[in-house]
Amino acid sequence: MRTILEPIEIWRHDLTSCLQDSIATSLIHAGIDPLPVLGAKWNFFYPKGDYRKEEYYYPCQDNNNPAESLSTFFPIHSNWNIPQNEEQGWEQLLEQLHAGKPVIVAVDNFYLPFRPAYNDVHTNHLVVVYGVDFEQELVYVLDNKPPQFKGAIPIEVLRKARNSLNPGNDRSLYFYTDNPIKNRWLDVVIEQFVPELNQEWLYQVIHSNLDGWQVNSENDIWLGIDGIEKLLNQLHIRSTLNDPTAMDELYVVGWTIQQQTGLHGDFLTSIGLQMNLFQVAEIGRDVNRLAHSWSNLRMLGAHYRNHSSEIASQIESSGQQLIFDYQKVFQKMRSVIS
Repeated sequence: MRTILEPIEIWRHDLTSCLQDSIATSLIHAGIDPLPVLGAKWNFFYPKGDYRKEEYYYPCQDNNNPAESLSTFFPIHSNWNIPQNEEQGWEQLLEQLHAGKPVIVAVDNFYLPFRPAYNDVHTNHLVVVYGVDFEQELVYVLDNKPPQFKGAIPIEVLRKARNSLNPGNDRSLYFYTDNPIKNRWLDVVIEQFVPELNQEWLYQVIHSNLDGWQVNSENDIWLGIDGIEKLLNQLHIRSTLNDPTAMDELYVVGWTIQQQTGLHGDFLTSIGLQMNLFQVAEIGRDVNRLAHSWSNLRMLGAHYRNHSSEIASQIESSGQQLIFDYQKVFQKMRSVIS
């Protein structure tokens, strides 16, 4: 028996993780443009110390439903499934394929011949399974991340990658290891109703996002621009003490901020040009500059893990400039919708 789902397309954004890219592939399969769905929301939510060793980590109010956190303005939901064992995980995958749904599965890149880490480094990742051929003992897999792949691999290879313990070692400090894959997979539920994307809707989105940025943090739940300030201040203090976990947190959490900010910038630029709202399009470019400002901070985290006190002052000054730049963007947004 052979089942191959179409259309299945590669979708990639320079700053996003395999989480957004894989959800985007599911959206395209359902006939929905991913950029407005994944790019309209822009805010900050982070439970203090929540970061995890997952390439697809994203801080959510409901950790079981990352799609809803990414797409607040659209009826998209998700559910992480962790099967009891490898066999149940395989059966659940087949059930989804037979129902006509591509399946987002967690894998260990060590076992995948199309990944640069193949037979070298263990690290977890997400790919989309879109078909199976039992006669040839093949599964069809799409990987949005470079070098990118869309095609068939042996069933046994995928099963090994899904069932891996994902062990770590001294070489894998900045890879997402020491976190067993557990055959987990993400079920994405897409309701077909999509709001009309007009100027009124867009201004409501911008207004809602601005309100979210002004919310104050609640104890150890860091929210809005206040939350980013708290994160950066805490990272600066810990970096002066040469705390290596501070740099880990900066690297991981900074990427999640980059992901959402980069998508939102592209969304504003794209929809602004479509609607001839050129001020909105220009603000989109400003938001993209914010996203790339996080690159500097994240690279500091990557290269100074064990001697962070040497760059503590840079983290402080870069953080202060970043907060100032955020406020300038907020001011421009308010002037557009007022």
